[in-house]
Amino acid sequence: MNIPLLEERLAANPRSPLFARLASCYAREGRFEEAIDLCTKGLKDFPEYPTAHLVLAECYQSTGRTVEALIEYRRVLKAVPDNPSVVKILRLIEKREQEAFHAFAEERLKQLKVRKGPMPQPAGKSQEVEQPKVARKSGNEGKIVTVTLAEIYASQGEYEEAVQVYRRLTAEKGDKTEEFAKRISELEQLARARAAEIKT
Repeated sequence: MNIPLLEERLAANPRSPLFARLASCYAREGRFEEAIDLCTKGLKDFPEYPTAHLVLAECYQSTGRTVEALIEYRRVLKAVPDNPSVVKILRLIEKREQEAFHAFAEERLKQLKVRKGPMPQPAGKSQEVEQPKVARKSGNEGKIVTVTLAEIYASQGEYEEAVQVYRRLTAEKGDKTEEFAKRISELEQLARARAAEIKT
């Protein structure tokens, strides 16, 4: 069925599930934003339609909106838990995301080491640098926070803890505010999606 005919039929019946097929046609032509808009509107009437969630996930992935893609793929998997293609895609995306942030963490640590340089030691003293003592407090307040710590929390699904770490990092190291803000937004979306899944 071609696009003009699908558009005509959907215009005649705006609440038809044909929106997913039309969105898929748009996506094949690279019209991702139109497909996203169509799926978003159509899912208001058909919130449990796995095909529409799949098309939406593929469009998000194609436009670099990884977190939204993950959320939609997980919705598809919830409806069709034995779909091997979706399981494989989810694992690949999650692996790439973890690798990207581990690389970011390592680069950040390298930059900090270069910036600070080795600490001078008095003659006759051990070359080991004593770690600063941090007062024990609840939550993450008593820990020395790093990007690596945040990503460990994220990889374990402890999104709220990861967000707390990134907020502390933002306050302490303002030169990476934009990157941290983006990651906080992603983690908050994942936390909301999981909370919504638990409720349902």
